[in-house]
Amino acid sequence: MLRGACSTAVKNLVSGINDNIAVQKNEQSQTTIIQKILSANTTDDGNFQTAKSKLVTIVNQGITIRQNNQKIAPSGNAAIAGLATVATAQKGELKLAQGLTGTPDIDNPNLSNLQTMFSGGIKQNQQNAKDVGFQFYFIVLC
Repeated sequence: MLRGACSTAVKNLVSGINDNIAVQKNEQSQTTIIQKILSANTTDDGNFQTAKSKLVTIVNQGITIRQNNQKIAPSGNAAIAGLATVATAQKGELKLAQGLTGTPDIDNPNLSNLQTMFSGGIKQNQQNAKDVGFQFYFIVLC
């Protein structure tokens, strides 16, 4: 494929998918911060609530980006099904993030699950980028 041969819609979609991957990495980092807060001998509720709120905000950013990606995806694009998979996962991620309590015994399994979900989301979005017409999300083939 020749450089410049991709449509603007395809380029915008890949850019949006890249943005979502960046947010997913932020979700992972923020989840790690919460895990560290909960691993302290005594959990500082203020720090926990701030970190939880930030995680929920980040998850919502990812949802907004994915919703936009779904709106701009060219009709019939192979990434459409993958974006729907991401949408379903994000609903579960948001529910888990909002349900964090600050109690390590309750939250640690959910945080571990969130880390797994975020990793899976990154892999799905990498596949989505391939499906759009790119080999990897940072390597443009057109």
